[in-house]
Amino acid sequence: SKPMPQGIAAMLAFNDQRSLEANVQTMEAATQHVLTGEITSATRAIEYSAVKVEAGHIIGLLNDELTAANDTIEETLFTLLDQMDAERLEIVTLYYGNGVTAAESATMSAAIREKYPNLEVEIVEGGQPHYYYIISAE
Repeated sequence: SKPMPQGIAAMLAFNDQRSLEANVQTMEAATQHVLTGEITSATRAIEYSAVKVEAGHIIGLLNDELTAANDTIEETLFTLLDQMDAERLEIVTLYYGNGVTAAESATMSAAIREKYPNLEVEIVEGGQPHYYYIISAE
């Protein structure tokens, strides 16, 4: 199973000094502020909403909805960041996997910092098998 950044936000909100109900409310609230993006390859051509996808396209999902299809990982990443209103965000964490190297993720994070100087960008080796990047943004 792939790591879910929203789960991380929920776990960070957990406090063993609170009641179960208080923890559930706090953890749910924490996930409401987290946007999640996922970048992978399309295995087949589909059309979803306003997004037309060809097999082999790099696709992006925003909060589990298909919202982007481009030729490159970088284009798809920047499409997702744009859809997340990245200029309003504070922190973006990139979990890289599916053959992406540490050097490639460092290059990607530098490109993000250049376009969005307001953002704090973190890189984590996620090791997920099917997604080039999982993005957690808040």
